[in-house]
Amino acid sequence: MREKTTLACFISGPFRYCDLVLEQLQLEVNDHDYTIHCYIHLWSEELGLKSRNISLDISKLEGFGFVKKIIVEKPFIEGDTIEMIENEIGYFSYEEPYFIGASSINNMFGMFHAINRLYEEALSSDYKYSHILRLRTDISFSGKFIPKKIDNKLYISENIHIESGLISDHTMLMPINFFEKIWGNKQEFIREFSGSFYNPEILLKNRISGLDIKIENKWTRYQSYFIVHERGRRDYILDIIDTYGSELYRVKISASDKIKIFRYLYKIKILKSIKLKLSPLYDLLIGIKVKLKRKN
Repeated sequence: MREKTTLACFISGPFRYCDLVLEQLQLEVNDHDYTIHCYIHLWSEELGLKSRNISLDISKLEGFGFVKKIIVEKPFIEGDTIEMIENEIGYFSYEEPYFIGASSINNMFGMFHAINRLYEEALSSDYKYSHILRLRTDISFSGKFIPKKIDNKLYISENIHIESGLISDHTMLMPINFFEKIWGNKQEFIREFSGSFYNPEILLKNRISGLDIKIENKWTRYQSYFIVHERGRRDYILDIIDTYGSELYRVKISASDKIKIFRYLYKIKILKSIKLKLSPLYDLLIGIKVKLKRKN
């Protein structure tokens, strides 16, 4: 008899929109015939230029019965992380070609630490999990996003902002026996990460390329999922797409902005046509209220 699927969902990062991620996950829990549990790792505060200026509020995470564990830790400090690297390999530099990461070194090391802490919690629990789903605290999907039936494929996300062939760290669904091979941070991790120029997408690509597993691009950024950004921090059109597309507000967008948005999505090859009916954002962009919205 085939072993029943039990999915452990790992949500990690600064608090950001963790409550909204759980709201979306709740719909998945109610819609599948296999078990879904959630493990959450949060930083007590958010450091760095990408801070959303949202305070930690654990009370917003109450009432979700599928959440099995919440861990809160102090964030990694940049100076301490650099010292750890220097003690291991003798040097560190943010200059190319040594470093081509998109975030501060402490935040990237913290990401792997958090995900592995959740893995340890899942392994030590009373449940036997067959698969792991990795989610950020600022990710939002445009609809149901977990497959009805989970097989032994590795499901990854496509992010048009990274070089073709690299593996996005935004979200990933994998059989549990592949977790350490893909996300593990033990043994020679510092040297391996250094050899990947401290770029998670390169590290994941290198690791996955050596695995005997079928890979499927399951989610596409700006089409089936979004990363939430605060408004006013980036390009105006991306502000609209990220803020309203991800936070799921009802919004009325001017005709000129709609045209700009569709042109942008067409340019980055998310849309194969400018026709509105082909857009996964159609309901959003014509101002129709979507199913989820932030609580007042």
